[in-house]
Amino acid sequence: MSDCAELLTWCNTERVGIQYILYDLADIQSFQRAMKRGVIPESRPNILLVVGRYQSVVPADARALMTFLPLGFPVSSWMICAFGAAGYEVLHSAALLHGHVRIGFENGTILPDGRTAPDNAALVRSMREAVEYLGLRGASAEECRAVFLPG
Repeated sequence: MSDCAELLTWCNTERVGIQYILYDLADIQSFQRAMKRGVIPESRPNILLVVGRYQSVVPADARALMTFLPLGFPVSSWMICAFGAAGYEVLHSAALLHGHVRIGFENGTILPDGRTAPDNAALVRSMREAVEYLGLRGASAEECRAVFLPG
């Protein structure tokens, strides 16, 4: 067993939650190969798909999300974060597809109406309101732990 596989197996055994951050199709394909080789021990790994970048001419776009989803990841274990003006569009699309969303100052500081958010709470509140408007609900802390912590 490789050092990486050994470490990830230990993390899984000790219930250390690992989030695998994937930026593009090449990352996803590499990750899938690692899963097939047994390097990734989880049957439902927690994956964060990143749409858009801070320093990029390619903005976040909900259509980009569609290139990630048919890749065979269990629905309950993927999450999206998005950058740029269309970030909320990407997050709303992910929520409608029953994915999880990550929002906060790490990913952006602008509210959907274009104002600068005074804090993370305002960003989270606006996302929660949008999710509820879409007929969905945000997860509780307990539900998040059940999804994102191993076994």
